[in-house]
Amino acid sequence: AVILKSTKDSFKIGERIEFEVIVKNKTNKNLKIRNLGEKTLFFTINGQEWGTKPSQASRSSREEYILEPYDSLSRSFKGNSFYSPGEVEIFCTYNLAYKGILPFGKLKIKIEE
Repeated sequence: AVILKSTKDSFKIGERIEFEVIVKNKTNKNLKIRNLGEKTLFFTINGQEWGTKPSQASRSSREEYILEPYDSLSRSFKGNSFYSPGEVEIFCTYNLAYKGILPFGKLKIKIEE
């Protein structure tokens, strides 16, 4: 599963959006996954492709991880700021199919004056 979380429900106009991407193994088996980054995560915002980058360098140089059952891996990301008020929906897919389905998550954030 992919879970998106933000420390805030709303951001000010011109403030960069920050959020966390969590990939969780919801199976009872070990799951081999790749590091969370531009190669493994695909983002859209309000239905359009959205470029974002990790907030900081990865704490590990490892490219692959073994997630034990019900364990998770997370990484913080920083995206663009917005210049008009409204609600934005961030949609994220992780590029590893499980039973033919790409795991995804979404997050709605308000942009306020």
